[in-house]
Amino acid sequence: YLLLLGALIVGYFLVVFGSTLVTRSTFQMAASDPLLVALTVFIMAVLFLPLRTYLQNRIDRIYFRTRTDYQERVEAFGRELTSLADIDAIVEAFQRQLRETIAPVNAFVYLLNRDTGDYTTVGDESYRTDLRFAADSGLLAQLNDLQQDDLIYLEPNRPWPPELRAERARLSILRTLVILRLRGRKQLSGFVSIGPPRSGSGVYSFEELRF
Repeated sequence: YLLLLGALIVGYFLVVFGSTLVTRSTFQMAASDPLLVALTVFIMAVLFLPLRTYLQNRIDRIYFRTRTDYQERVEAFGRELTSLADIDAIVEAFQRQLRETIAPVNAFVYLLNRDTGDYTTVGDESYRTDLRFAADSGLLAQLNDLQQDDLIYLEPNRPWPPELRAERARLSILRTLVILRLRGRKQLSGFVSIGPPRSGSGVYSFEELRF
């Protein structure tokens, strides 16, 4: 990518320089007039700038196609949310987006149950479970302690955070690989337990985690 981008920039300056020489020769501009030469270079650079911008955007789209696709998915999901009023419909739309993008084996959405005070699953019946988490559990404590990141990636062959060791049995049943925090105004609204990818790779890429 850097080599191609560098070649584009060098090519742009060569085209501008060459066009400047042709213009000077055509209109017989004196090389001793630095103001006129500088003005000519500036005009040539401006004229060819749209072409350089177009080519760079094409290069970026080729090399960052996955990121662009994910961004378009996020924008489409945001538009879809404006037409959804029911919480189950919103959760099911979210789970569908996950299935069509990063394709996990499962994705359990946990929300705070106001009646019991526990976090229980909602959404698609195929993505529900009887497993619940108390508000004072180690998992919720770890999520509340997160600073900037909103996710916990339980990367294979890496030690788990101490707060999650007591939750290992339940998280293993859920086949949890990624835990995504859902923020609320005053307290944690919930979280998402995402299983490993269906591809069998056992890990998610950086772009998939960004999504």
